[in-house]
Amino acid sequence: MEKVRTELKKLKISYRKIRGMKDEQDSVLRLADSIAGFLRDCVEKQPYALRLLKKFKKAKIIVEV
Repeated sequence: MEKVRTELKKLKISYRKIRGMKDEQDSVLRLADSIAGFLRDCVEKQPYALRLLKKFKKAKIIVEV
């Protein structure tokens, strides 16, 4: 936690309260982690991820900009 506070101060980002939590405690955090893992697998050209990416693009769930 202290490292996060220090880095935020360096960037001059104000904060009131920082609290830690385990990944499994927050559904939004779990979703973000899952999406990041999927995108990493796409970059690493994992076959399952590329198949899903193609389906997501076709269904317009994912749109490249």
